[in-house]
Amino acid sequence: MKLLITLSLLSFTLFTFGQNYQCIRSNDLHYFKAHNTLDGYGPMLGLNCDSAEFVAGDSILYPFKQLRQEFVDTTIACGFQYADGWMGSHVIIKPTGTHLFFNKDADTIRLETQAALGDTFLVYTYDTGDSIMAEVTSVTQEMVLGVMDSVKTFTLSSTNAAFNLAVPEFRVGLNSGFVSVLPLYHFPETHDYPDVEEQFHLVGKEFPKTGITKPTYYDVNSLNIGDVVKYEAYNPIQTEYFEKTVASKSYLPNDSVEYVFDINYLIVYQGTGPSDPFYVSDTSYQVTEQYYIANTYMDAYIPGRLYLGYNDLTLHLSYSDDCGFKSVLETWGAYPVDTNSLYCMDNWHGAHQSWTSITRGLEGYYRCDDPQIGGCDFGEIFKYKSNTVETCGENFVVGLEEQILPEISLYPNPVSNQLVIQSDKVWTSYSIMSLEGRVLQNGNYVQSLDVSELPSGIYFLVIAHATGTSKMKFIKR
Repeated sequence: MKLLITLSLLSFTLFTFGQNYQCIRSNDLHYFKAHNTLDGYGPMLGLNCDSAEFVAGDSILYPFKQLRQEFVDTTIACGFQYADGWMGSHVIIKPTGTHLFFNKDADTIRLETQAALGDTFLVYTYDTGDSIMAEVTSVTQEMVLGVMDSVKTFTLSSTNAAFNLAVPEFRVGLNSGFVSVLPLYHFPETHDYPDVEEQFHLVGKEFPKTGITKPTYYDVNSLNIGDVVKYEAYNPIQTEYFEKTVASKSYLPNDSVEYVFDINYLIVYQGTGPSDPFYVSDTSYQVTEQYYIANTYMDAYIPGRLYLGYNDLTLHLSYSDDCGFKSVLETWGAYPVDTNSLYCMDNWHGAHQSWTSITRGLEGYYRCDDPQIGGCDFGEIFKYKSNTVETCGENFVVGLEEQILPEISLYPNPVSNQLVIQSDKVWTSYSIMSLEGRVLQNGNYVQSLDVSELPSGIYFLVIAHATGTSKMKFIKR
């Protein structure tokens, strides 16, 4: 009898998880990405199930959960909730191909994956009674992650005024599952990523690894001679700017590499109060550092999924076609308020920390922010990289050599309003540059410059004259 039950369960599993055009399968690990219209780093989300069960002929899948900040219980100062992930609470898959999803309000979202071309069906009903309908508008053969697949497009429409999705459709592959999907937790509203398009598109998968997945140590830490990485480090007193150029490279055992970096270093002291002066110091030196460059994933975590241990932990992953991965491992210092339930967390007693890694930009940019008395307020921020593959980020000048000619001087320096240029040489034009190298102001010859509108900080004045240019540093109070 035990053998018969096992064989029956196996047959049931193969049937329920072997449908054509099944959106999600229990053993899949797929990666989806949306396009970021601001900086190109589109957020990536994993699609994976924590568990599955079979009830009355239906397959019920439970996607992973995540930490959400949109729930606030003022009675216990709870700023976070261990809540449903981007696919919603669970998915019911019926033998007929009907898929039922559930949004943050527990409303039902229906997809009829076995519908034929031209068929229409009800997807969602608003509180007002208005509905969202879907029509199968195309069935096409196309390449999905390097494999030919049949893809159905379900186009959505509604008469409800609140329905304003820019690309109102789902796309499901015969064998691939979701190819394009709207985050169902928020449906029919858009997701909460700023400057990001609504749809997430299938870009990679595991088992076997295909397409865009997660960064490896090699992706992040493998540099070549001449590659440049720039970042800044901050605390309440000062900001430091680093420019690291690979001067030499040697391979070590155990998939490691040793770099000798030429460092240009600029430190800007801000003082302890608004009346303290700004001043700067810059220098150059060399440093030797070792990095791991194995072709293995840096993190075992699935992007977007909440991992609970001593504190919360979430991997936030984004990808740019031009610049590669940006990987941020983050904790808000949240812990369960009720040890019998993991549904509500209070972050007051933990620091918000993150560790960032950048493709060909190195790992380990650490930040710590804690608003409590005695808490932390420091960190490192990746800014720029330049190598044979890409040039990305916000460039800035570090350790710029001053070419001050004796005949040219600036006063007062530091300055509040008018910066006087005193020179015995004939000069023709000027530019004021930020530390990042952006031109903020320019013009032709004048005896003094009005810099009153510039924010407090460090700037460079570039003067053009008959023998070339002179670069001078000044401080705006």
